[in-house]
Amino acid sequence: FGVWAAIGLALLFALGTRERIDLTVAKDRNPPFLLLSNGDVRNDYTIKLRNMEARPRPMSITLEGLPAGRMWTDEMGQDRAARRLDFAVPADQTKPVRVYVVAPQGTAQQDFAFVLAAQDRDGGGDRGETRFDAPEDSQ
Repeated sequence: FGVWAAIGLALLFALGTRERIDLTVAKDRNPPFLLLSNGDVRNDYTIKLRNMEARPRPMSITLEGLPAGRMWTDEMGQDRAARRLDFAVPADQTKPVRVYVVAPQGTAQQDFAFVLAAQDRDGGGDRGETRFDAPEDSQ
């Protein structure tokens, strides 16, 4: 009985202390990158923002690494690309977002991260490591 009680308490502790927001990043693999007409390099990602609270939560995504990188979504134009995007994620839902990341011509292949942060009083966050692909001759 003691062993089962200890396992149950450990599971309850883990459930109570887990983060209430989550970020999943999936890079589009085909094509690995696009060369834009001005020479910039674009990579595409599907990001899933998960809110495990019973209320809507404002969240933001920022780029960490990729110094000259900017991003935008389908809901906004490339002319509004920025290093930070804001979203409202409904209660107990996952919000999939298509994100386009662009870096200037000459940017080398490199690892970077999307960083998720809740913008309310409860805070919290997550990060998703991924890779920015570029042509070989960009290095």
